[in-house]
Amino acid sequence: MAVLRGELFAESPIYRGNARKMLFTRDGDGTQRLVSLAGEISGTAQALMDAFIGSSRDGKNIGLLNRLWYRLYGEAMPPNLISKVECQLQKQYYTRDRFFDLRMGIRLDEDRWAVEANANYKMETLFRNAGFDFAMWVDDGLLRNEELKGRLYYLLQELQAGRFWFGAGKSKGLGRCRLSLNIPFDPPATPPAVQPNANHLTFTFVLDATNPVLVGWNWGKLDPEAPAFAAIEGRFLLGAMKNIPVPIRERLEMAIGGPIVSPEHWKKQLADFLPR
Repeated sequence: MAVLRGELFAESPIYRGNARKMLFTRDGDGTQRLVSLAGEISGTAQALMDAFIGSSRDGKNIGLLNRLWYRLYGEAMPPNLISKVECQLQKQYYTRDRFFDLRMGIRLDEDRWAVEANANYKMETLFRNAGFDFAMWVDDGLLRNEELKGRLYYLLQELQAGRFWFGAGKSKGLGRCRLSLNIPFDPPATPPAVQPNANHLTFTFVLDATNPVLVGWNWGKLDPEAPAFAAIEGRFLLGAMKNIPVPIRERLEMAIGGPIVSPEHWKKQLADFLPR
C-alpha cells in the first residue's frame, strides 16, 4: 500500500452547516474545535456528506473522487484502488480561539414571503487559503496496471489544477480546492482515453441592473418586536481586535463580552471601558 502525501488548499471558504451539509467535521467531541475534512462514509449515513471516497448505503451517492473518475473515464473507479483519504487542517490555520467565520441567514414565511422572527440559521465557514495535510492510501499492486496508473495520474492532475470543489454552497463560490502533491510516478506515454464531454468551462457574466434590486425586506415579520437576527456575542468582535493587549481584552470580555442587543450601545460601552 502506497501513501501519497501533499497539501490541500482552500481557494475559497469551506462550508460547515447542519448535519446533512457537513463539510468539515469537528474531531472528538467538538470541545477542542479541531477540524478535519470528511473521509470515507461510515455508520448509518445515507447522504454523501461530501466525502472523498465511498458511497451511501443505497448507492445513490458516491464519493467526489469516484464521481470525478466516472466523469473523466465513463466507468466506475476500481473499489480497492484508493482505500483511505485523510485531510486535517494544519495548526497554523486555526484562529486564536478556534472560532471560524460565522455567516447568518434568514428564513422566509412560505405564505407571506416575509422574514420569520427568530428563525434565522447559521453556517460556519473555514477561511480562504487554509491548508490541510492531505494523505491518500493507494493500492500499489493495482498501479502495476499502466492503464489504471495513467488514469490516476490525470485524476490527480485535475485536483492540482484546482478543478475540484468540496462541499455545499458551490453555487455561492464556496469549496474550491487545489491540491499540491508530488506525484511519485511519471505520466503515461499515451494519455488514457477520456469522455468527449468531460470538460470544464468558465463563463464570466456582467449584469447591468436596469431596475432597482431588492436586497432587504425589513417589514412584515411575524413578530415585529422580535429581532430578525440573533445577537452576536461581543467577545467574538473583541477577539478579532488583534492590537488590544491580552490583559485588556480579557477585562473587556468580562465587561462587554455578552450578546450585543444594540450595536450603538455596545460601541458606546467599548469607548467607555477601553483604557485611554
